[in-house]
Amino acid sequence: MRKLTLAGLAFVFAAFCAAPLFGATWYRVGSSAFTTTPSLNQDYKRIRLNCIAIDGLGNVYATAVNANNEGTNAGGYTIFKTDGSKIDVNLNALGYPGGITKMVRAGDGMIYALQNWMEINWNFPPSSGGSYIPSRILRLDPNGGVTVIKEYSPVTTDGSGNWTNKIAGMTVGGDGNVYWIMNGNDGYWKYHFLWRYDVASGSIEEAPINVSNNGWLEVTRLLAFEYTGNGWFHVIKMGSSAWRADPISWTQNRVVGVESNPGWGRDWCTGTAFDPVKNKLWIGARGSSNRLILSRWNGNGSGQFQSHDMWHSPVDADLGTIWWISAIACHPITGDAWMAYGINSPLNNIAGYRGKVIRYDEYLNLYDEGTPEAGADVVAIAFNGDVAYATTLNNTTGVYTLYTTAADSIPPTVTITSPTSNPTYLTNSPTINIAGTASDNVGVTLVSWTNDRGGSGNCTGTTNWSATGITLYPGTNVITVTARDAAGNTGTDTLTVTYDNVPPSVTINQAANQLDPTHGATINFTVVFSEAVTGFTTGDVVISGTAGATSAVVSGAGTTYTVSVSGMTNTGTVIATIPAGVAQDAAGNGNTASTSTDNQVTWIAGGTRISDAKALPNNTSVGLVIKTVSAVFSDHFYVQDTNGMGIKVKPTSMPGTIAVGKKVDIAGVMKTDANDERYIDGIASVQTGIGSTKPVGMCNRSLGGGDWLYVPSTGAGQKGVTDANGLNNIGLLVTTTGNIVETGPNYFVIDDGSGVPTKCIVPAGVSFPTSGYVSVTGISSMEKVSGKNNRVVKIRMQADIR
Repeated sequence: MRKLTLAGLAFVFAAFCAAPLFGATWYRVGSSAFTTTPSLNQDYKRIRLNCIAIDGLGNVYATAVNANNEGTNAGGYTIFKTDGSKIDVNLNALGYPGGITKMVRAGDGMIYALQNWMEINWNFPPSSGGSYIPSRILRLDPNGGVTVIKEYSPVTTDGSGNWTNKIAGMTVGGDGNVYWIMNGNDGYWKYHFLWRYDVASGSIEEAPINVSNNGWLEVTRLLAFEYTGNGWFHVIKMGSSAWRADPISWTQNRVVGVESNPGWGRDWCTGTAFDPVKNKLWIGARGSSNRLILSRWNGNGSGQFQSHDMWHSPVDADLGTIWWISAIACHPITGDAWMAYGINSPLNNIAGYRGKVIRYDEYLNLYDEGTPEAGADVVAIAFNGDVAYATTLNNTTGVYTLYTTAADSIPPTVTITSPTSNPTYLTNSPTINIAGTASDNVGVTLVSWTNDRGGSGNCTGTTNWSATGITLYPGTNVITVTARDAAGNTGTDTLTVTYDNVPPSVTINQAANQLDPTHGATINFTVVFSEAVTGFTTGDVVISGTAGATSAVVSGAGTTYTVSVSGMTNTGTVIATIPAGVAQDAAGNGNTASTSTDNQVTWIAGGTRISDAKALPNNTSVGLVIKTVSAVFSDHFYVQDTNGMGIKVKPTSMPGTIAVGKKVDIAGVMKTDANDERYIDGIASVQTGIGSTKPVGMCNRSLGGGDWLYVPSTGAGQKGVTDANGLNNIGLLVTTTGNIVETGPNYFVIDDGSGVPTKCIVPAGVSFPTSGYVSVTGISSMEKVSGKNNRVVKIRMQADIR
């Protein structure tokens, strides 16, 4: 037994002071969502225990006990994931109240937790909702799921307040399975003391030695079991007059181990840790008489212990408060024991040791491994390889925070939220303002921005940041925002900004199926923007022309729209244009004024007869509606109506579907050709429907006829055949007969005996006889020769010669 005297105290204190001053460097990993009242963790009669474990994937599980996670208290543990995220698991909300006192990683890489907290000063189990809280073995999944492996509800067995049916301790054996012992203070559990959970098969097994009494008189404990190698476990016994670590195995009964009797200052076990490197079992306790005692059992690798050490830690002096080992773990490579202290006081700093992590080597030299968080107590320590983890509890806020000695490798996260949270943004502004949020497990130190087209700068703020007046360049600008932490880790978010200051262009033209001219009640135009626009509505189109249109209705979306014009009152033009700035592209640019190749349609008021048209002077506008085509030639055609008159039409371009019998609308001006035949010079459109054009039979002498309302000064009316009399029928479809008396390259002359030879003009592709009596059909027309108008018949097709 090693008891420190005042000289021993001086040795320990000097060793502490001579230790490296820098110690370990601690980096913040993150905080749990669960908090507690700090004074609860300073209650030496109800010491709250916390722990840490790391699963096979590297996720860190850290408990955050709030009272005992019972009643209305939200508490449990937090999983700090390897990707920097975390999951807070509220055990109370899941229906598993009670404090976790120990977590272990089993052979399957999963974390198993022991819920068996009790009020250690009285061996009294906690209650919740009027019933006592069971003790449990839980499996904790990386996704936050919890599975109950085994559960026991505590009961009393005697009048002394000793509770049974309760788990006394849990550990992982060398085979990777989970082992636990029951409290042995009743007749049943003395003989059913040791159990295990086979992680591979999922089965619970009872040790073959349970036919013997291995529980002895052990009362309820919290941390009474550790695996010590070579198939051996040790039952930690504290109480009465001695401390003891009793060896036991799956196949060998428990025996009395090496005993340690401090004689003073001993009390409840609050932490155990096995050093597999130097084969030492460390046990921490709650102090008594304002002193704290550490004990260590020493082995030779057999799994059992041959000796022990005992000493006051860190000093043999009354520091004015009761304190205890709040956290202890052995370094898996050096074997050194790292630990920290809990204090029954909100202010006492126990000679400067409060909040520190200290380390003992195998020679009991004491080293300072730093203070993870100022103003906080360290409540749990664990290792993953040579990386240490520590949980702190802030003595002011009650916040649990996880720290590590591994340099911070978790990058910050940064998110752009303004002007949009989408990955792309379109604007017509030459500058842009951006803003967003950033976070980090330790803390964001700087947020900056860059534009891949040029320019960079620092943002204002960190967790909430902004940057204004960032210059944009025409086209695509990739704005990258970078958040940095103190370790140099960076996280980024990008916003692809398209700076578009080019206004959309627009064309407006007749719709593809729009008839021109037309007598229809609606005239349609097609509007095409160079890019999709919004805001183009009825009222944005300017209608002009002479037809008196009164309404223009807009329909469509995106790039293509239709404008439907109505309200025309008289024959004339309808012209549609679009002013600048009435529609906007996605960037907000207004359109330019429209351009057109044909944005004019002629509208014809119905009712004009061919006879009325012929009576008009030259160069007078005229429109004909639904007239029937009587003849079609290469560059002109003829129409006639039901009153027995026909007229020649010479359009700017021949309608593609024009044919004899088709209905047409015609608009243009009246003119007279070189043969004194009146015609309409203008445009024509083929309408729906078919009409009838029967030729009028007459003798040669009646062809052409005399003048009709002819006014030489204006060209009004229709001049007739020279020296002819009778009804003028120029432009009418006629039929006549006669003997062929003369032929030429594209004509022949007939005489029906009336003494008036008549020339028949034949179009290309039509054959004709050179002699004989024939009947011909064609258009009654004239041909001026030497100032004299001679009658002719304009053959249309092969069938016109019979």
